[in-house]
Amino acid sequence: MRSSTSQNSELKFRLQAMEQQAQLRDALNEALTAEVQRLKIATAELSADASKFQQSSQSSDVPVAATAIQSAKHASVATAAIISGTTTRQLCIFKA
Repeated sequence: MRSSTSQNSELKFRLQAMEQQAQLRDALNEALTAEVQRLKIATAELSADASKFQQSSQSSDVPVAATAIQSAKHASVATAAIISGTTTRQLCIFKA
C-alpha cells in the first residue's frame, strides 16, 4: 500500500498533465480557428477571381479556375489534418 504522500504526488502530477493537455487543446482550437478563417478568405478570393475570369472569358480555360478553387479546398482539409495530427501526437505524449 502506498503512502498518502506518494498518492498525493501522483495526483498532483496527473493534474499538471491534464492542465497541460487543456492548454494544448485550447492552442489547437485557436490555431485551427485562425487557419479556417484564413482559408475562408483565400477561398473567397479565389471564388471572386474565378467569377471575374468567367465573366471576362468565354474560352475553355474556365474549368482551370474551378480546378484551382477545388485544389484550395483540398489543401485546407490537408492543412487541418496536419495541424490536428501534430497536436494529437503531442497530447498522446502527456497521456503516457
